Amino acid sequence: MEGEILDKMKIEKTAFWKRLIQTQRFIMIITSVLAVTLVFVGVIMRYVLKKDFYGAEEIITVVAMWLYYIAGVYATYKKDHIKADIMHTFVSNKRALAIIDITVGIITSIVLACFAVWGVQFTLWGLQRGALTPALKIPLTVSQIPLTIGFFLMFFYTVCDTIKQLKNRKNTHTANGDVQKGE
Repeated sequence: MEGEILDKMKIEKTAFWKRLIQTQRFIMIITSVLAVTLVFVGVIMRYVLKKDFYGAEEIITVVAMWLYYIAGVYATYKKDHIKADIMHTFVSNKRALAIIDITVGIITSIVLACFAVWGVQFTLWGLQRGALTPALKIPLTVSQIPLTIGFFLMFFYTVCDTIKQLKNRKNTHTANGDVQKGE
């Protein structure tokens, strides 16, 4: 009974979670298409039409920042991000691996929290300075905001995953507190 209640309370099943994933996918698709289109148009204009695509690099940079950071968030959600995880090669004890994974999750959460705070400070600094790109005068905060959003969402997904790992570790214990055999 308790397991069923906990299962129904999973954040992954909420409308918020589903909309968040849909929004990330949408942003990744749109920015991917935009980046490829802008580069293609730039190549055609420069090498075929012998014309300058004024400010293309600035637009591509903004699009790329959104693509890179939202894709990083999505990779964090899917657990497809790059890891230097050799512990699973050398450690076979499931309990030890669970403790290692939880520790890594906690450390990663702390680091991402620091990056998220820094991202806010960086974006606020950009807003205060009113910095613009040289050619098209695009506010630099347009390319700083995805960094902040990205770090906050990476932090969010890492914390959710770490909490899930903690719950799973708790569920591997029997009612009297002993670790089940094979761990």
